[in-house]
Amino acid sequence: MCGPWRPGAAQSNRGGKTVKVHIRNLRPEEVAEVQELLAISFVGLQEHYAEALSEYAEEPWYGPENVLVAEAEGRLVGHVGIKETSVWIAGQRFRTAKIGSVCTHPDFRRQGVAARLMQAARKRARGCELSSLDPAGEEWIVRFYERCGYVQAVRSQPIYRVDVEALGEMPPRVLVRPARLSEAQGLNRIYNDYYRTVNGTLGRTTRFWERRLCRRPKLWLKGRPDFLVLEGRIGPVGYLAVLPEGEAWRVLEWATLPEGDEQALALLADVAMPARLHKVSFLDVNISPAERLFNRLATLNPTNVSPPAKWVMLQVTNPSLFRPKFVAALADRLPPGSQIKEQEGQVELTCPTTPRLTLRASWSHLLSLLYDGRILSQFRERREITVRPDEEVAWQAVREIFPPTISHRREMDGY
Repeated sequence: MCGPWRPGAAQSNRGGKTVKVHIRNLRPEEVAEVQELLAISFVGLQEHYAEALSEYAEEPWYGPENVLVAEAEGRLVGHVGIKETSVWIAGQRFRTAKIGSVCTHPDFRRQGVAARLMQAARKRARGCELSSLDPAGEEWIVRFYERCGYVQAVRSQPIYRVDVEALGEMPPRVLVRPARLSEAQGLNRIYNDYYRTVNGTLGRTTRFWERRLCRRPKLWLKGRPDFLVLEGRIGPVGYLAVLPEGEAWRVLEWATLPEGDEQALALLADVAMPARLHKVSFLDVNISPAERLFNRLATLNPTNVSPPAKWVMLQVTNPSLFRPKFVAALADRLPPGSQIKEQEGQVELTCPTTPRLTLRASWSHLLSLLYDGRILSQFRERREITVRPDEEVAWQAVREIFPPTISHRREMDGY
């Protein structure tokens, strides 16, 4: 667990009267009440994810120890999930508290309930190095999480469209078949080996894979993907997850072990065959140019159809745990003689470049820059960080330390 949580109470003002709000862990018998609260709080949830909502409590991470609720007037009026996982950033695996499904009953909004839940969630996550959450698109929601101590970071959803005719026929002597439930652990190994080089990759468990292979519904994931594996000498050496629906079938994940790279296109070719029968012309592959298999895909002349980048919110929850991995991540980027020190609640990164530069920022801002350097221009414009001397040559040096990374996570890792 990320850290202990002790229940607490707070006062809230409702309709001119003071209401006592109690923050505590979920009780097992309250799962149905939580489902009702989520359905009321999130527009379209019941319409589009009814079955997934009914099974939400069966997800491997969900349980009383990982869920905080707000109780007032004898009922649940707020909810936040705290999923302990990990995230890969710059080659380092950070222990992470993934925050999600934050909501307040409509009758109790704008009374500080959500803020109290977020404060409790932060205390709960002290044993983790950082916490993250995916905000809805509204600007006011982003501002709310900033007031809770989170910092914006850039997250992409790179998608490249491939013409199925470019894939040709299945190569001979290559076996592609449906994945088996017994291979959940093996697929998790392939996933970790392949995606750990991609900033933003979240950790998974064997139980997560078992539910996906059983095609159980998942909240915030539209559709239930099918899984194919590329057979090697002693088991799968690659896999593909596809949603075979719509005008362009969506390849959510395409990953291999190094020994499967040469035959990786066979997985796409196997999907292309039924796609042709259904008169589907394209496959939309979720993949970034930073991934090992992108060069294979590039031989098919794909078209970039990626949507605009979105936000993810990040926060360093325990600087003493975060700092060693942050320093390790920058080991090959900083010139000799660089120093990192904390001063007055801020962090100073000094580099003996020409000219000598000093970057001053919070730990959470530095985390965001490490996650994906594309956020630097926004931080500079909003004066959220300072660089001395304030000259373009110094800012360019910062860009080289924190380059763009096309950070992203897989769709199956939604909350």
